[in-house]
Amino acid sequence: MMKKLTFFFVLLLYKGLFAQTTEFRAIPGEFIVKIKETSIKPVILQVRDGSTDREANFKLSSSVRTRIEGQLAEISKRNGVSQPAAVFTDATVAMLFRNLSDDLAKRISQDPDVELVTPNFSYQLPFLPIEFPKISTQETTCAVKSAGGPIDGSAKSTWIWILDTGIDLDHPDLNVQTSAVFAKSFIPGETVDDGHGHGTHVAGIAAAKNNLFGVVGVSAGARVVPVKVLNNASGNGSYAGLLSGLNHVAMYDIQGDVVNMSIQGYPFSNCENSNTALRDAIRNLGNAGTYVVIAAGNQGDCAGSSKCLPGCINGNNVFTVGSMTCEKTCSSFSNWGNPSVDWVAVGSSVYSTYKNGGYATMSGTSMASPVVAGIIHARGGAPVSAGTITCCNGAYRIAVR
Repeated sequence: MMKKLTFFFVLLLYKGLFAQTTEFRAIPGEFIVKIKETSIKPVILQVRDGSTDREANFKLSSSVRTRIEGQLAEISKRNGVSQPAAVFTDATVAMLFRNLSDDLAKRISQDPDVELVTPNFSYQLPFLPIEFPKISTQETTCAVKSAGGPIDGSAKSTWIWILDTGIDLDHPDLNVQTSAVFAKSFIPGETVDDGHGHGTHVAGIAAAKNNLFGVVGVSAGARVVPVKVLNNASGNGSYAGLLSGLNHVAMYDIQGDVVNMSIQGYPFSNCENSNTALRDAIRNLGNAGTYVVIAAGNQGDCAGSSKCLPGCINGNNVFTVGSMTCEKTCSSFSNWGNPSVDWVAVGSSVYSTYKNGGYATMSGTSMASPVVAGIIHARGGAPVSAGTITCCNGAYRIAVR
């Protein structure tokens, strides 16, 4: 009975609250089916030996991955549904179905191995004002200075995975992992090259090279990996696409890697548990030693991060980041909320790398998040605090390396 109520409450909430929005909507007929971890454990919880050989780790876990895929096929078959459009085996165990009726989705939700059935949602990046300043000598922005200044991250074996619009693959100021094994697009018909600009901007804040031009990132020259989950045209994506990106990271990450998700958050009832597939993928990565850094969102809401997915998700090595100005005042657009916002960094008017080998100034918690990602990569661990800033009557720690 509880499962029926859970399914219908979530579905009704989604259809009622968000049906009128164009940038955030339930995709008709698409559902994410999350499997209980007590029934099938994801690869990340079964095979993890601490090796730094990424491809060897992938091969080592291939038999486990294949077995899980077979178990998912059996669950689909016994519920009378065709093969799923996508399966997720590594960070969490789940399936994406398309062209599924509400009645069939409800029936699947009653399967004893199924934890939750939730609609797949489409969302897009918010509009962000952009300026294109002239390129001169190398600039160390206040975002990087406020984080403790740049430090060389180019020799480290750990990577920063950028789940975003991709990265400009031949930007001269970035050390991009271009191997098709690791650099991956989950946007149909698009390569990992960034035709939007947002992902390249994020990557530069975290890791632009320390050279004689452009900008320098917090962990300067660190290897950045494009995982495209937002499209070139408008920065549009879906929660299934985000889940695909996290699943891909779990296939190849090593302990100490960092994932940056500068993803716009949207409000959900019982937010942290509204999409348990996404929640558990993030938590499982964190528990396995990969750091996950999430933007708090840009609704300017005092409790926004606590009710907006994915920023509402908490866990070991999972950090949600709010934004401040260079003067250490609260950015007007930033979401806040305890316990969701863990750290604060500069996200207002940040100059960084951009598409087509360029540079631009952008604002958002999207810009604050990679500051913290760079700090974590540089330190090999969580930031330290440089005091606090008070926003919406709450005290939040300023992140430095």
